[in-house]
Amino acid sequence: GSAEHDHGHDHGHSHAPTTSSEGLAELTSLRNTIRDAFAANDMDKAHDPLHEVGDVLLAIPELAEKEDVDSEKLASIQKTVETLMDAFGRVDKTMHGQEGSTYAEESATIDAAVLELESLLDPSATPKPDAATPDASATEASTTPSAESTPPAEAPAAANPN
Repeated sequence: GSAEHDHGHDHGHSHAPTTSSEGLAELTSLRNTIRDAFAANDMDKAHDPLHEVGDVLLAIPELAEKEDVDSEKLASIQKTVETLMDAFGRVDKTMHGQEGSTYAEESATIDAAVLELESLLDPSATPKPDAATPDASATEASTTPSAESTPPAEAPAAANPN
């Protein structure tokens, strides 16, 4: 019976995410648990979350699809989820004594992919860099010199003739 106890799939599904952003929150908290468990070298503590994280990852694109995420974004979400599945999969292999990699080796990949998912699923959390930044830097560059050529003292006078 120890195998069933190890995999604890019964509790994995009771709090299955119902929205993609819930899935993301679940993924982030599992990632933190796994990261901290490995940092403490506590393999037992890392074991269940590593198995659960796969279920959560698989749920995210399905939930996003139900939420009518556009197909281009959905493809990115699926690609990012695959990256995470691979990374967590390699960590899981190592934990089970197979050829894989350590969490430390995958942590940069995992963290970057989680951030990527955040920006895909929750645009308000991380503004898309390509939308905001180029404009902002372009306007700043063009306004700065012209602002100097017009002394600020004149502006109120012009705006307020009486």
